[in-house]
Amino acid sequence: MPFPGGGCETRVPLCIRGEGVGPQVELSCEQLSIGKVFVGSSHSYRVLLLNRGVIETPFSVVYPERAVGCCFTFTPREGMLLPFEHQVIWISFNATVLGQFTEEFQFSVKGSPEPLMLTVRSRCAPTP
Repeated sequence: MPFPGGGCETRVPLCIRGEGVGPQVELSCEQLSIGKVFVGSSHSYRVLLLNRGVIETPFSVVYPERAVGCCFTFTPREGMLLPFEHQVIWISFNATVLGQFTEEFQFSVKGSPEPLMLTVRSRCAPTP
């Protein structure tokens, strides 16, 4: 059925542009201050990886290539984060290097332009 007012003879091109909102994932904290620990001691901590959006997304931990980075273990190291869910990330730290340090760990989230960053600070002292 034709439109009563006409106007169907000429079609006007329609161009639509947009930018999608990617995964809305965040860490429960961006900094973890461990404080003073002794060489040879083991410690455990946890952070939450929170999905605040409607997009299911895979994540993975990217370890730095420095000496202190090998003292840390993240569990799970990778996984799938469902919409409006969270994942507990357990962090194990085995102090092996003397001195004060700051280490940055990246959480890669597929679809996010930037990785999430977790900064860990501590001072390792000799065992008394």
